[in-house]
Amino acid sequence: MTMPAMTLKLRCDATALNEILTDLDASLKSLPEISEFLIRLLDSGEELFRIDSDVLPAPLAGELLVRLHPSDALRSLVTASRAGDADLRIFEHATPPVELLDVNTTSELRQ
Repeated sequence: MTMPAMTLKLRCDATALNEILTDLDASLKSLPEISEFLIRLLDSGEELFRIDSDVLPAPLAGELLVRLHPSDALRSLVTASRAGDADLRIFEHATPPVELLDVNTTSELRQ
């Protein structure tokens, strides 16, 4: 007795990854020095995206949905590039963000 053939449909949702890659592409065009940091990120072995998979509910049984999400490292790179920060310092304040004099800014902490 043979078992009936089972079909598994694989779907891929890369919407979140595509959006951030579109932003990165725009940043590379307006701030070419970001490319050096992108190359370093690629060479580091750091993950650029993560994969989540979901077996879809009964009405869609036989389907597997794979979602691609940007990694924290890729998000950080794009966030800094959007801010026009070629040194990739994501948070830097020229003046304290609050009026209290005893609050250290990110720049002051780095020194």
